[in-house]
Amino acid sequence: MAVVAAPEREMVLRALADTVRAVEPQVRDVVLIGSAVYAPDLARDYDLVVTTRTADADDALFDRLLDATNAAADKAVDVIVRRPGGKIGNLAGAILAGRVLLGGMETIAEARVFFEEGGGAMNSFEQADAALINAEDTFELARTTDKPAVKDRRYRNAFNELFDAARIAALTYLGREDTHWSGIARELPWPHGKDFREMIGTLHVSYSYDGNYPKDELHAAQEFQRWKDRVEELVVEMRRRTLNRTEDMPER
Repeated sequence: MAVVAAPEREMVLRALADTVRAVEPQVRDVVLIGSAVYAPDLARDYDLVVTTRTADADDALFDRLLDATNAAADKAVDVIVRRPGGKIGNLAGAILAGRVLLGGMETIAEARVFFEEGGGAMNSFEQADAALINAEDTFELARTTDKPAVKDRRYRNAFNELFDAARIAALTYLGREDTHWSGIARELPWPHGKDFREMIGTLHVSYSYDGNYPKDELHAAQEFQRWKDRVEELVVEMRRRTLNRTEDMPER
């Protein structure tokens, strides 16, 4: 995959914002979410959350935005259209980690309120442990099904759950309650930053997003175990460093 230089990428993002505003004059804000925020060199698409004040936020508007933004970008674009105060749900974490391309911080503020009101779980090592358990359970489910499409989806999800465990542990260590993903690899101590970047590229992008995991079941199991061991090591190390840092803090 060709890597787009940062200045060119910024031009594309400005073009996307301008395109949304031209198609939907009532747009309140546009938030870029996903890997285009925290791993732009590895991202395969742009995911946009468009919040509009128009009462006609329907399928026709979605189609117009999707067609126009894909024509304006250098890679695929996906669009989520919502109204102010509308449902956020599982998008909350991604929105909090997002980057505003147009407008103000209103959608990000809505996501924060969602968390503060108990709508989502913030980062913790318990959440990282849960992601590891879910990854293993999902992988075992993939091995038990005979339906190729279901098997593929479960394998992808299992590898991505491993990445989620690493991401949550890293964010917890960094004290990132806003769940922002940008720059994680640069901020982690050596060699864990390098390890985390490899997890982005392999687990999240190649195996989960592109589906390039080993298709032979034995090799897939071996690869899953290899990466699970690496992620578990990262979680343990982030927990240890966080505990040591807490114990070393002077009493007030």
